[in-house]
Amino acid sequence: MGVPVHSVCLLTAALLLVTGAGATLFKSDQLYPTFRILGSRQCVPADLDSSSTAPAAPNCAQLVVQESQLPIKFLSKAFSPSMGWFDSETAVNGPNAQDDGPGLFQTIKNHHLTFSTEPTWVADNEKMIDDCQSNVQQGLTLRQTAVYAYTCLKWSLFADCDSQQAEDGELDAEGQQRRADFFYSDCPLSARTLQELLEAITGRTFLDCGLDSPAGYAATIENMRCLLHNFQNGVNMDYDALKSALNSAFTDTNAQEPKALLDEVVTKCESNRKTEDFVKCWAEAGVLNCVYKEANEIAAAHPELCKLSA
Repeated sequence: MGVPVHSVCLLTAALLLVTGAGATLFKSDQLYPTFRILGSRQCVPADLDSSSTAPAAPNCAQLVVQESQLPIKFLSKAFSPSMGWFDSETAVNGPNAQDDGPGLFQTIKNHHLTFSTEPTWVADNEKMIDDCQSNVQQGLTLRQTAVYAYTCLKWSLFADCDSQQAEDGELDAEGQQRRADFFYSDCPLSARTLQELLEAITGRTFLDCGLDSPAGYAATIENMRCLLHNFQNGVNMDYDALKSALNSAFTDTNAQEPKALLDEVVTKCESNRKTEDFVKCWAEAGVLNCVYKEANEIAAAHPELCKLSA
C-alpha cells in the first residue's frame, strides 16, 4: 500500500456544532484543523504545501449564534482575500458583489490544486471541487457560496479519506462511526429517510432488525443485512428481486422521490455482489450525498453581517 493520495482543505479551523435532529455527520471534526485531522489519518500527499492559506472572519462566531435559526454554534473561520480567492474584501462583501459562483469555484480550483503535484491527488481534488459546484443550492449570495464551497470541500475531503481507508481495508474508528451514523441520520439517502419505503418493500420493520436506534458500524451492517433478508441468496444480493419490489411499491406521487433515491443507491452499488459490500457502498455514497445537503444548509444560514475578511 503506497502513500494515500489525498488533499487537505484550504483552511484550518472547524466550522460548527449542530445538535438535535439532523445532527451533522461531521461533528467530531469541528474543533480541529483540517490538515491535522487528515494528517493523523494518513490522508495527505507527501508533497503537500498549503502555506498560502490565511483564513479569518473573527466577527462571524457571535453573529451566527444571534442570527441563525439553525442550531449552529459557531462559524469561526471563513475565506480571506489574501488567499487569492477574491480580489478584495469589497468583491465579496460589498453592496455590488455579484453571485459569480462559477468564477469563484474556478478560482478555488486554481489555488487549491497548487498544493500538490501528485497526479492522482490533482485529478481527485479537481473532481471533488467540480462535484461541489454541481450541487450548490441556487439563490445563495456570493458570500454564502464561499461558505458552501469551504464546507463542501472540507467535508468532501473527510469523506474521501474514509473511502480510501475503506478501500485499503483499514477504515478507522472515525470513518466507521460516520458511516454508521449516516444510516440513522436525515441525510437524503439514509435508511431513516427511506424508512417507510424500506419497510414496505422488505416486509420487515426497523424495530425487527435493530434499526430503531443508533448502533456501531459492524452492528449497523448486520442490521441492514437483516432488513434486506428477502433480497439475498446466501451472502449475496438478489438485485432483480430488490428492483422488482421497488418497482411494485407505492405508486402515488408522494412516493416517487423516495423510490428515486433508493433506485439511486441500487444503481451506484449493484456492482457489489455481497450484501455486506452493498451496505458499505450505500454508506459511502450516502455520506458524500449528505456533504452537499449539510454544506448548503450552513451556507444558507450565513448572516449578512458576517464579513469574509483578511
